[in-house]
Amino acid sequence: MRSAYTLLICSLLWVALTGFTRPTVPQHTQIELVSAAENLTPGSTTWLALKMKVDAGWHIYWVNPGEFGERVKIGWSNLPPGITIGDLRWPAPHLYEQSGIINYVFTGETFLLFPVTVGKDFQSDTVTLQGHVTWLECDEKECVPGKGNISLTLPVKPGASTPSKWAATLEKAQTHWPQDLSQNWEVDAHATDNGFILTLIPQENATADPGEVYFFSREPVIAPAEPQVFEKNPGGTYTLSLVRSEYAPDKVDRLAGVLDAKNGWLSEGGPTAMAVNTSVDQDAPIAATIPTSPSSTMPFATLLGFAFLGGLILNLMPCVFPVLGLKIMSFVKQGGESRGRIFAHGVLYTAGVMLSFWVLAAVLLSLRAGGEQLGWGFQLQSTGFVLAMTVVLLAFGLNMSGVFEVGMSAVGVGSNLTAKPGLTGSFFSGVLATLVATPCAAPFLAPALGAALALPTTESVLLFTAIGFGLSSPYLLFSLVPQLAKMLPRPGAWMDSFKKWLSFLLYATVAYLVWILAGLVDSERFLNLLISLVGVALACWLYGHYGAFGRKLRGLGIAGAAIVLAGSLAVGYYNPPKTLEWQKWSPELVEKLRKEKRIIYVDFTARWCTTCQLNKRVVFGSDEVLDTMKDDNVALLKADWTSQDPTITNALSSFGKSAVPFNIIYSPHLEKPIELPSLLTPDIVLKALDKAAAQ
Repeated sequence: MRSAYTLLICSLLWVALTGFTRPTVPQHTQIELVSAAENLTPGSTTWLALKMKVDAGWHIYWVNPGEFGERVKIGWSNLPPGITIGDLRWPAPHLYEQSGIINYVFTGETFLLFPVTVGKDFQSDTVTLQGHVTWLECDEKECVPGKGNISLTLPVKPGASTPSKWAATLEKAQTHWPQDLSQNWEVDAHATDNGFILTLIPQENATADPGEVYFFSREPVIAPAEPQVFEKNPGGTYTLSLVRSEYAPDKVDRLAGVLDAKNGWLSEGGPTAMAVNTSVDQDAPIAATIPTSPSSTMPFATLLGFAFLGGLILNLMPCVFPVLGLKIMSFVKQGGESRGRIFAHGVLYTAGVMLSFWVLAAVLLSLRAGGEQLGWGFQLQSTGFVLAMTVVLLAFGLNMSGVFEVGMSAVGVGSNLTAKPGLTGSFFSGVLATLVATPCAAPFLAPALGAALALPTTESVLLFTAIGFGLSSPYLLFSLVPQLAKMLPRPGAWMDSFKKWLSFLLYATVAYLVWILAGLVDSERFLNLLISLVGVALACWLYGHYGAFGRKLRGLGIAGAAIVLAGSLAVGYYNPPKTLEWQKWSPELVEKLRKEKRIIYVDFTARWCTTCQLNKRVVFGSDEVLDTMKDDNVALLKADWTSQDPTITNALSSFGKSAVPFNIIYSPHLEKPIELPSLLTPDIVLKALDKAAAQ
């Protein structure tokens, strides 16, 4: 059970007086209007601030609250002519997470500064500023709307203004503002089908390692709870992949907000918060998601080098290495004493290998051209894609650990192919041997595939070419100097140990993907995904274990493995729909339903209330609760207090409440409704429903 449910539920005091007295709302935030100067000066601008001090354990919200919440607002009244008040300047917020819900908040003491300008012809000796402040304050259990009045009178004098006791504090507060670092970082943005890409190009004095980066969007156009994928690209640029919010408009022209870097944005550390306000390119190609530096080709050349080495290392895999010597000897046998003929066999074999990798590249590029979002970061935001990658890499890892064998037939296939006469046989030998060696190649192809999914077409093809050339280069070399084949080490037990050691690299990747899955789904479905992976491992073991038996047992083993695999994948991919039909609450509807002798469940909630959303996920994620409500024909009413509806406010007050969440159940057999605690569990709701249904 979540830690929130171990906390005690605070009770509210009832005031028993003649008649009903509305309860006093306890507020956990103190507000004050302060000025950086003792006096204002005609024709000048002075910084003032709304000082907000929040009690320990409570928080208030940024200009964009995140998933739920309500920002601080100030309404000014009776401003004298000649006085202009500018917009609030917001410090960088903090990320606040509660049970998977992400909000942008302030804690402790916060100063929201704003400029006040006095006109040159202002005549009065004093200025009185009066305003009404509203905000939302929350802790782990409940949210309380806060409000209060602020007022400050300042003298107006010609000449220089005198710093006040708050001057140094407000000057320090300005250091927490997001900084303009456009001289150090160029930030571009473009839209994709399901989000946005921020491209960060370092300039002078920019750090080489910003660390963890998060984008706080000023407008609610980014989904706060979705992962933000930050990557360093060839050429030294960076990209941040963002997922579009379901509340974003169809077209977003600008992205404004704060980029927060754990290590700071400058080479000497510097500010961690960078202000961003950039236009969004609506037509940028997918290939531009990870650009390369136009001024240097060295990073991509290095990538090509690693691709070549990866292909070369593939020759050490158990399903490839034993074929190496056999093929070279076959070239020599078919070529006779003619070195040119031997070399021709090597060239045709190399062509077959290269064609295989070009076909793979063509398939990926065709998918991308057909509109598939192949950007690596975006695919990692899809539960289905991440689960598929996890299953495939887990199966490859188990294969390399010896749980089951796939790909060892490459030795036999290669031997048969080398027996084919003529240059045509050498060409198709390269094609087919590459295909059957694919399971052994998986660990080294994964990085190349990841880069190819994001690189432009030309670079992607070159990358696959380098891998293929690395795989075929020993054959080409040995066809030039056949005597070198005698220097190859003998195949032996060392190859099997090498393969099993490499399997742990795949298991590490599986662990990373499982961690990503944990952030994409709720805890209940995450358990299903883990069980699904256990089932995949069991299917691999069944296939490997019974594969060594006779034909009958082998067939049963393969059939059992297929059934277990299919069932496991079904468990992992199945996400049961849980829908409820809510009606809009009103006192009239409650009376109508009570006359119909219905059980009524009323949820006083708000979009900005984190605990309200948590209650919904916990309670209405329970099949038992859903079934009970359906069986008892419970009417579900939602009293949405997001906009502080006065009718809902009065209804809460009638129960002695001043905050949400608040849930009640009306029973046709009880005069008074059943009041539920702030924090709910399925068991609490089920017991209340049983009480409401009892006669």
